[in-house]
Amino acid sequence: MKWFWPYRLAPYRLAKVSGDSMAPTYKSGDRVIVKMFSDIPRDISIDDVVLIERDLMPGIFFIKRVTKKEGDSYWVEGDNADPEVLTRMNDSRIWGLIKSEEIKGRLLLKRKRKVIS
Repeated sequence: MKWFWPYRLAPYRLAKVSGDSMAPTYKSGDRVIVKMFSDIPRDISIDDVVLIERDLMPGIFFIKRVTKKEGDSYWVEGDNADPEVLTRMNDSRIWGLIKSEEIKGRLLLKRKRKVIS
């Protein structure tokens, strides 16, 4: 996911999706509004779509869906079930559980990209 910064209204950020791991829910080029967390999130629920920055990959952000919670750790996966995409997807199927402090925000809204015909 690449950041798109025309507006910055704390704690909300406008971001641009890059990649297909969350398709068909979020597609490359979609713009999303993310509510950023200023502290460790405590109110994450199953099925929330979250913004993740892994401790081992600073500066790289991922959009994933929370599918399981164990204490203060989460299992997150992309929505795309295409077998070809699954072979190159970065999510808990590779990482295992992630720490709650790696969740940096929750996606709130999506603005679809314009289709030019």
